[in-house]
Amino acid sequence: MIRRSLWPPFMVLASSWILVCFASVPALANNRRIVSGKAQVLTVNTLKVDNKIVDLKWIMGPPEYKPTKRYAHPGISSIPIHATAVDALRKRIGSEEVTCAVEVRKLFGTFRIREALSGTCYLGDSTSGLDLNGWLVRHGWARVNRLGSVRHYVQEEREAKAEEVGAWAFRKKYHWCCRGVDSESKRELKSPSGLD
Repeated sequence: MIRRSLWPPFMVLASSWILVCFASVPALANNRRIVSGKAQVLTVNTLKVDNKIVDLKWIMGPPEYKPTKRYAHPGISSIPIHATAVDALRKRIGSEEVTCAVEVRKLFGTFRIREALSGTCYLGDSTSGLDLNGWLVRHGWARVNRLGSVRHYVQEEREAKAEEVGAWAFRKKYHWCCRGVDSESKRELKSPSGLD
């Protein structure tokens, strides 16, 4: 019986892991970029600008509410909050150019490395235009992403909720039929006020 040493395969595995770790750290000078051009709205928080997909940072789209079996309504299969939000963003952008200040992250897939772009997009050809991330939150079509430690647009979300605009108006109108609305209200009551 011939004993094989585990040392060579272990070395290959360890060296490839070290290579992946060092390659995944982006160069500090190259991880910020400006992307501008005509924008195509893919989802509420994703745009395609100059053939590059950009995720809008610090925001999330509104939830999709669906009627439960208990409170089924023949005319309502689902409430089109997300589709309405996408239409509102398309109308706001219109034919204007969009400029995005993005951070670039490298994502390692099985066969290739791709770049993920996330940042803040502005209406117009410079970063001094209308902040589209803030506009979506202020008009009730997006929510603040509370997963990270940095929170932006919290004041805009409070104002939109108080004025019941955008998705907040849908939520009030359809609260009787849809799952998710009540759990969302309970979650807001449980969240500590200091984190907002």
